[in-house]
Amino acid sequence: MPLALWKCRIPVGQWCNPGISRVMNESRTSGRAALAFARTRPELTGLPLGLVGWSEGTTTAMAVAAEEPSVRAVALMAPVVEAPARVAQAQYGRIGKPYLMRFATDGALDADAIARAEAGPGGDLAHIFVRMFRGFGPGERVNPLLDTNHDGRITFTEADPIIASWYADTPDSGLGMSSTARASKGVADAFAATHSRLLILQGLTDSMIDPAAAQAFAARPDVRPRVTLIDYPGFGHSLGTAHSAQEDRLLPVADKPLDDMATLLRKTRR
Repeated sequence: MPLALWKCRIPVGQWCNPGISRVMNESRTSGRAALAFARTRPELTGLPLGLVGWSEGTTTAMAVAAEEPSVRAVALMAPVVEAPARVAQAQYGRIGKPYLMRFATDGALDADAIARAEAGPGGDLAHIFVRMFRGFGPGERVNPLLDTNHDGRITFTEADPIIASWYADTPDSGLGMSSTARASKGVADAFAATHSRLLILQGLTDSMIDPAAAQAFAARPDVRPRVTLIDYPGFGHSLGTAHSAQEDRLLPVADKPLDDMATLLRKTRR
């Protein structure tokens, strides 16, 4: 690899993990420490410094790049372009609800429909939302928090406002989105504080993040001079194969995005 690189990977789905605030803060500290270490290595003398971030790790890579003017390039794989809280809020509408609707009858899901959705072709994110609808206690066939009229069926009229409240951008939201995740800047907001070349690698069947966000960001006149966007049809959030966003299973990254990353980084070295 032509640059001394540090890589940060934090999946978007971990925003509600109680330990993620600590992980994100430690990742930024680790990024700065990795760059400091690279500067002490004789075999790396003269090499430009670069960062690689994936998913939520792209916000960490951008934060480190803003603090380290010596960073020449940042490769952003499936970047969180908008504010992380906004991205999380959109996931139910983009993936969860459309997937569940495939199994609903008259706009409602009973236990059998939820079981069919669980056995269906949905990917990792789709199944996270399926699990929100199923019962979780003895004798519960559906989630009683969503079955507000207690008829054994969950309509989207019942579920939608409750799930929206769980993803609210507040410390006391139902899913407890971490304060660090809520305060983190997306790539678009962090851009002005950096000076590095940016490479965005974006799968077009990404379940976690809407590819349109990266496309709109890369098209901005103030962004175009130092940002390269490469779209990948048929690749999901992990930049592995995904036939659709609803069926994105976060498979291992394919060779093509890695080859494209290496090509750009070689150009950055010159």
